[in-house]
Amino acid sequence: MVDWGAIEMDLLPEERELLLQDGYPFPDAKSQLERCAPSPDVEILTISRFYLSQMVGDPSYSINKRTEGGI
Repeated sequence: MVDWGAIEMDLLPEERELLLQDGYPFPDAKSQLERCAPSPDVEILTISRFYLSQMVGDPSYSINKRTEGGI
């Protein structure tokens, strides 16, 4: 059985910005990302494993389907 409990991720400012722009963050994650957006430091995001797979999958899908412009 998969443990869908909360996990913590260390994110760089660039990673947080990417998730806010292209990751379609869920309300709880979005509020965490927005709170630490101005920080130049590595910050911790706490989310469920389910939302992690969604947040990684959505930008990956968008990048793979991109037909023009830089990544």
